[in-house]
Amino acid sequence: MQSITYWNTALTFTSFSYFVLLFATAMLVVPARGRLRLSILLGASYVLAFYAGDGTWYVPAVLFGVTLVTYIFGIGVGAARSESVRRWLCFAAIGFNVAVLILARFAAAGTVQGNVVMGLLSARHDAFGASPFVSIGISYYTLQGISYLIDVRLGLVEPERHLGRFALYLCFFPKFMQGPIERAGSLLPRLRVPHRSSYEDVKTGLIRIACGLVKKLVVADRLADYVDPVFASVGSYGGAVFPLATVAFAIQIYFDFSGYTDIALGSARLLGIDLTENFDRPYSARSVPEFWRRWHISFSRWILDYIFKPLQIVWRDAGRWGTALALVATFLLSGLWHGSAWGFVVWGLLHGLYMASSVIFRTFRSRLASRFGLESRPGLHAAMQRTLTFALICLAWVFFRAPTLSSAWFMIKGTFSPTKNLGELAMAWGEFNFALLVLVLVATFVVWLVRRRVDFFAFMSSQPRWLRWAYYYALILSILLFGNFKHTPFLYANF
Repeated sequence: MQSITYWNTALTFTSFSYFVLLFATAMLVVPARGRLRLSILLGASYVLAFYAGDGTWYVPAVLFGVTLVTYIFGIGVGAARSESVRRWLCFAAIGFNVAVLILARFAAAGTVQGNVVMGLLSARHDAFGASPFVSIGISYYTLQGISYLIDVRLGLVEPERHLGRFALYLCFFPKFMQGPIERAGSLLPRLRVPHRSSYEDVKTGLIRIACGLVKKLVVADRLADYVDPVFASVGSYGGAVFPLATVAFAIQIYFDFSGYTDIALGSARLLGIDLTENFDRPYSARSVPEFWRRWHISFSRWILDYIFKPLQIVWRDAGRWGTALALVATFLLSGLWHGSAWGFVVWGLLHGLYMASSVIFRTFRSRLASRFGLESRPGLHAAMQRTLTFALICLAWVFFRAPTLSSAWFMIKGTFSPTKNLGELAMAWGEFNFALLVLVLVATFVVWLVRRRVDFFAFMSSQPRWLRWAYYYALILSILLFGNFKHTPFLYANF
């Protein structure tokens, strides 16, 4: 077992310092009421913003600036009687949020010219390497601010007049770095109502945190030891190495991101606050549209409501072709949200084309299934749909993960070349890691079967005490014995 660094300046969800912050906050919040409770949560959130940015002042400063501007303009939008004034106030505040996000992106890239100057095939991703400027959480709280402004303008929510509560809505620390992206109509009412954490809250929160740590430390970070060498040096490999590395990355990013989400939701539950579920067995989807209803749910709902639907209305006269065009534009913007590198643009374009095809060829797909008799064999039909969907998702992941477009193309073409250095890579990764991965994936499949019918955490609470405690000890021991304690950042913390 690797040695654990118990304290590092940068706060992450796998660092000891984060759990010091979480449990200290929980002990202070439980007996607190009213303004004191709000102040404790808000203070903890800004402490995390400061230390998550490696102790730099600009992360909390940018957060406070976005909070203050969005708060003031939100009140202005709600108070304005003229529709034109409401519209322009709303657009001005949204423009400010978007400008801050774009500037932070360029600063992270280290250049304003970005990929255009560096060239189509040589532009490197910013997401999977060190960055001179990482504005932690900015993508998530700016999107929340934008949705809040639009909802106020549409009359879906009343403007929040308590600055502290609104600030907490944007920066509540369990969701600060990677979401979920909470809607004002969902989270603000929970912050207004005092709630003392119950025994069930504490128990469920701790179990969920442990599940998230297993996903991150035992699976995602160990898979990174296999994935990273391949994507870092594609010229050293060939053949079967590339699809195996791509599938491994698909598993890695799911366990990494859903592991973060479990820790976030568990932390919030520990403090007596429920956050939005962000994943629902995405790789069991039978189509790409269904995948997006199950993957990063809060983000996919955000782009559906605030990008796709307005574009669909604008192009409604074009019928299904207008809908298809709106989908392509929406997912192109989704790719740009992830970063300015061309790989993200291609990833977004591919998903846009997948989604557009589902609209344009819907009738054709039904006819094709009928022609081959698949409608009378639902099990086979579902298996084929899931396999094809997963293959399409993995193809897009190649562009998402590869450092350059040229390396992504090399991997796709190299899949059909002779296998090269697979044995050396497998030996470096080790039989232990492979056996551990198989064991965890089997356990994940069992959980998946349970979740098809009931909520897993409610299911565990209803089991006999000996089974529940065996499960708890298994989680703890797997983290301590098999965890990869390198303090590897969560992948989506970079977006």
